Amino acid sequence: MVSVQNYKSDKYYPKVVSAFDRILTDGKVVAPIDVLMALGNLNPKKCEDWRFGRVPYLEKVIDGSLPKLHKILNIIGFHAHDLDMKPSPTVYKKWGKGRRIDLKFTRNRIPKIEATYSKCFAWNRRLPYEEWKQAQHVSAST
Repeated sequence: MVSVQNYKSDKYYPKVVSAFDRILTDGKVVAPIDVLMALGNLNPKKCEDWRFGRVPYLEKVIDGSLPKLHKILNIIGFHAHDLDMKPSPTVYKKWGKGRRIDLKFTRNRIPKIEATYSKCFAWNRRLPYEEWKQAQHVSAST
């Protein structure tokens, strides 16, 4: 079980941090779906199939066990909190023609897990991420 006290020692933590680095280098918002794609647990084509409503729920096309995915989702939330990123609930709607229905992340629509998948984190510092990161390394080495 990952908690606030031990998540940095988890084997997925360095991979999540690396994914955050890549995503924040290009933009200002980190979504769990983007992290899962960066980690290789979610194929972009399968994600697109889900976004167009061709897949009933996202967990069906994610590689890895559900406990592993939920552990990664918790680490994403803890790391975003450490970076003082602003959480924002996001509604994912079906792309394409037809009704714009809400997309499901889990088979049974478990509210807590659905909220975890749909929560995006926005970079809310004045400095761009790369400059902030360099400033952190300089202050840590002195």
